[in-house]
Amino acid sequence: MDFNRAQEKAISPEGGVTLVIAGAGTGKTRCLVEKTVRIIGQNIAKPEAILALTFSRKAAEELKERIVQRIGEAGKRIIAGTFHSFCYSLLREYYRGEHFYLTNRDFSIIDAEKQEEILFRLLRNNLEDFLGFPINLIVRLIANWNSLSRDKIMRLRSSGLYDTIERVIATYSQYKCAHNLFDFHDLMAKAIEILHNDTDFRRAIFERYSYIFVDEFQDTSDDNFLLLNLLLPPKNRNLFVVGDDWQSIYGFRNARVEYTVNMRKYFPETRIINLTVNYRSKKEIVTLSNTFIRRNRFRTKKKLFSARGRGGTVRGYTVKERIEEISLIKKILPHLKGNAAILFRNNWQGEIIQKALGKDAGMLSFLTMHGSKGLEFKTVIIAGISDDIIPDPSNDMEEERRLLYVALTRAKDECIIIAHQKNDGTLAVFARELKMRFSPFSETF
Repeated sequence: MDFNRAQEKAISPEGGVTLVIAGAGTGKTRCLVEKTVRIIGQNIAKPEAILALTFSRKAAEELKERIVQRIGEAGKRIIAGTFHSFCYSLLREYYRGEHFYLTNRDFSIIDAEKQEEILFRLLRNNLEDFLGFPINLIVRLIANWNSLSRDKIMRLRSSGLYDTIERVIATYSQYKCAHNLFDFHDLMAKAIEILHNDTDFRRAIFERYSYIFVDEFQDTSDDNFLLLNLLLPPKNRNLFVVGDDWQSIYGFRNARVEYTVNMRKYFPETRIINLTVNYRSKKEIVTLSNTFIRRNRFRTKKKLFSARGRGGTVRGYTVKERIEEISLIKKILPHLKGNAAILFRNNWQGEIIQKALGKDAGMLSFLTMHGSKGLEFKTVIIAGISDDIIPDPSNDMEEERRLLYVALTRAKDECIIIAHQKNDGTLAVFARELKMRFSPFSETF
């Protein structure tokens, strides 16, 4: 198997703390798999001594499956799972049949969907207390309560909502206790508490796992990072993390890009390796996305290069209203070759486009920009570049820029960008930042 020089450094089986900053399309998963294969193949660690933590069950399953394809049945002994599933297994082991709430019933885990369902039920009983705020906004605030910024807390206090929400949180905690329920936050908090307080158990974990891997490290939250620290011994730590701060788009799930950008602040011994050869996209697409993301100030410094060379297509069109956007997409679709995707910032945009296009969809995917992460398409159409949509005024500007960067880098050969003109004829801010030529819809077709 051929690897470039930076990839060879990354997949070396040597230990220590390593951060691999893997740009879009640079072979991140391939490196994770190969690193694991070499560690096992050279008898540096047994499969069961390797813990691989991810942020989705699908990613964990894919990683394990690819390792098994390379080394056979031994790969099945690797411990691979999400942070939350690992916490669940840790708690099961620790309590060994005892129950969290000291009752004669076992506990159950509720996912984010079930959590929202319970909160909606509790909130509906006191709608008048929320001053007309949408229930889904209150639910989102509660889900992220422990990581709210000081500014948001101050605004909630001044509106009179802070105490009301705290009462709902107390009621929700009582409900979980009465029904022996744990949500994902509880799993993480309890695992952290146990590892922090029980030094013998923590030492046993040190001895069990000689290597820890983390995929998509840019999505690490404060709790994830605290747990990770507790899983590592104070000396001779073997930690291998892979991620890309340029693709950190889950701030609303408490992801902290800070841990990737300033890794050496937390682990001074960290060896940092940049993967900068993009094997996915043509040069024109890589150049466009590089230019765009460079406007972010809080980021690692790197420049991606295309291994595929020139020959890509980047096109921009302007529209004045949504009906023009739909007409434009309809005219573009017959000319597409290979698999294609229409990407948009919000679900409601996709619903409007899909409804208008009907069954124009052969090999066509409809995805939010968040949902496109990790995927690739021959052609990408990015719809709805508009100041009232992206950047979302309620979100961090740099994260919104990273989100559009993710969308741009899904394209292999062709990227088509549709920007909305303002009433005064000017383009949306992100369209201007792309530094590319936009053709008016009326002049194009």
